Amino acid sequence: MYRGGQRNATVDLKEGRKAAYQFGATQSLGNTVPVPVPVPVPSPASKADDERVCFEWYMCQAGTKLPGLDSASGFWAILLPQASAAEPAVLHAVLALSSAHRGQFYRDRDTQPGSIPDGQEQFTLRQYSKAIRCLQPHFATSDIASVRVALVACFAFVCMEFLRGHYRTGLAHLQNGLKLLGAIQAHSSMLDSRSRVLKPSREVIDDWIIEAFAKLHVQARLFGQGCQHLYLAPPIANPRPLTRKFLPVKEERLNWDRVLNEIFDLTEQCRREGIPRGTPYPSRLLDRQRYLLAEIMSWVETYHTSLASLPTHTTARQKFAYRVLHQHYTMANVMAQTCLNVGSELMFDLYTRDFIAIITQSIDIWKVGSSNSSFDTHGAGTSKSISDIGWLAPIYFTACKCRVHRVRLQAIRLMNSVSHKEGIFDATLAACIGREVMRIEERDFYKDVNLDDDFPLYSTPEERDSVLPTLPESYRIHEIQVVLPDDSTGQLLLTCRRTPDNGLEKIPPREYDLPSQSWRDATKINF
Repeated sequence: MYRGGQRNATVDLKEGRKAAYQFGATQSLGNTVPVPVPVPVPSPASKADDERVCFEWYMCQAGTKLPGLDSASGFWAILLPQASAAEPAVLHAVLALSSAHRGQFYRDRDTQPGSIPDGQEQFTLRQYSKAIRCLQPHFATSDIASVRVALVACFAFVCMEFLRGHYRTGLAHLQNGLKLLGAIQAHSSMLDSRSRVLKPSREVIDDWIIEAFAKLHVQARLFGQGCQHLYLAPPIANPRPLTRKFLPVKEERLNWDRVLNEIFDLTEQCRREGIPRGTPYPSRLLDRQRYLLAEIMSWVETYHTSLASLPTHTTARQKFAYRVLHQHYTMANVMAQTCLNVGSELMFDLYTRDFIAIITQSIDIWKVGSSNSSFDTHGAGTSKSISDIGWLAPIYFTACKCRVHRVRLQAIRLMNSVSHKEGIFDATLAACIGREVMRIEERDFYKDVNLDDDFPLYSTPEERDSVLPTLPESYRIHEIQVVLPDDSTGQLLLTCRRTPDNGLEKIPPREYDLPSQSWRDATKINF
């Protein structure tokens, strides 16, 4: 049990996590609950003063900032506050998340060591420990209401751990949450019996929970960290008509999850089948790719035709969300175009214009966001971090997959220019990985070339920037795998492969030490 010190709290949390998420496959998941409605902040008299202040931080800061693109999310705006008022486990989980968000605010404001008040981390750990203890009765009863409580608390734990930089622990919570959703699917109509896809539920609460986990899951997969046993977003039924106007941000955001899951699934299917180079692809794979590309093209066309004529009641924040989604769909086009060519890194050279577009769109997002901190993905006045997608994933993708030196370097520098987090994406770590990937690939290839790396950060790349000699395929790496650290004093592990002229080559793993901010060969791996 927690006794006031961080060490004991940590031990208690580890023991609590071992006991958590233990629903069996035969337990009842019945009982429905009514559609939730907004509730006021719990009365100050119902909580200790420090908890009241922390909950108010959630209502005024964390609960509006962390949702990112969908600031009106029912999960964040309605379900979490209401569940906090009714369920102690959720209340303490939300307080732990809110406290972690407040701690991130202090880190963003002052990067000097010791900038976080001594009591802030202790308060976070106390609430975390209380939440785990309060969950135990729910694991004993395990009806549908208890499962929902566990899932909501689990979601808060994932977001909290990502904010604290405890990425492996956060991923463990995410994995447990997905497994718990799997327990629900085995006993309800939420699972399509012909696939691994969760269908929309009859309960809006369940839809909110599924959508919340779907967003975290897609982010993790983008960073190479996701689970592949379950899809949380239904597959695309039909490509969007070219004349269709934008749906609300929430629906467009969910549609993006579907597109990306389809790309991941098709890529993985091609990898499993191991189709040799030069061999024609089966029509079933080509049809799926064409279907995906039609959906992506339709969305981009809709963006160009609809953005200027959005309804007058569309807020600036909603328009900003469509800009961010446009950047992600540009990335999705490259991913979908190349997904059948697993292992062929030369294919990415055909999409240099798309990579340049991602840089241009990122600069545009930065300029628009900087002029309005209320929806800036790295704004001022509160923590710069969010739990949803922002602009980092496409820039990270560009740094790893674009082999035009000027473009990928600008992607790395853009990530280095900010310090915020977007769910599992940490700008500093992503930039660090991107720079090491570039170093491994380029080696001494450009040693005799006069590289102009001192370009203005927010300048737009031009055609002349891509006239350098093409990086040979034997220099390029693929199958990039990253093991993230679990605290600010840990290490990050990077593994990858190269395909030289004489066959596949596994490159010695590289380890990045966070305290010293330096790379070294990983001679001994302790993960």
